[in-house]
Amino acid sequence: MKSKRTHPRLLSLRTLLAALLAVALSVPQPCVAAVAEAVREGTSTTVFGGVTVTGGMSGVDYDVSVSPLLLTVKTGTPLSFSGTGEGSIKIAEGVDASITLDNLDLTSKSSAPTTAADRNSPIDLWPGSSLHITLADGSTNYLRTQLDTNCAGIHVAETAKLTIDDSVTNRLTDGTHVEVDGGKIATAGTLLDGTEVAVGDEILKLASDDPGVLKVAGGYGCAAIGSGSMENAGLMVFDGGSVVAVT
Repeated sequence: MKSKRTHPRLLSLRTLLAALLAVALSVPQPCVAAVAEAVREGTSTTVFGGVTVTGGMSGVDYDVSVSPLLLTVKTGTPLSFSGTGEGSIKIAEGVDASITLDNLDLTSKSSAPTTAADRNSPIDLWPGSSLHITLADGSTNYLRTQLDTNCAGIHVAETAKLTIDDSVTNRLTDGTHVEVDGGKIATAGTLLDGTEVAVGDEILKLASDDPGVLKVAGGYGCAAIGSGSMENAGLMVFDGGSVVAVT
């Protein structure tokens, strides 16, 4: 009986594939997770005609629908929004979200001729959710609600929490919020950017050198930031940036 021989090239290919598989299996899982996270952070998607979403992954960290024009944030993965478009960003119930506005100009849909489902605030915090908005340094951002939508510019449901800040986040490395009393810092510790703060320090330590601007307009009978008509708003904390609210 003749013995079966393997072509040298085929043998080399098999050896190479086996080696690659061994290397892949030897990579620690934290490294794999870190690579996956880096890919998510660098991903960009265009929505609402001209708004760019950077960070996260569509279908995982957020969903996008066409009717209504809605982007629903589903996780706490940081997202950044820039560009101009028409639609709404919804923070799903129970989600603790973090987004950056970097020269975003977002307008809600008009009530006519669209359906009621399209009538949303440009940013809408659902019950039990929280949202930390960072205004990118040097940016000017607009959130506009069509007057006939009867919606707030940023809607904060009664059990939701909104925080707006500049690029110097008013939190310590352990997550503690930095309080201010009488125009002075009242909480000691290390900020997320590494800055050390002590009780009695000037509040300028909590401010960016080039804070972003946010201009928000609400609809008829509604707040620019807060509630719609005939309802209570949730907790709102304004830690930094320049915020202009128009009703």
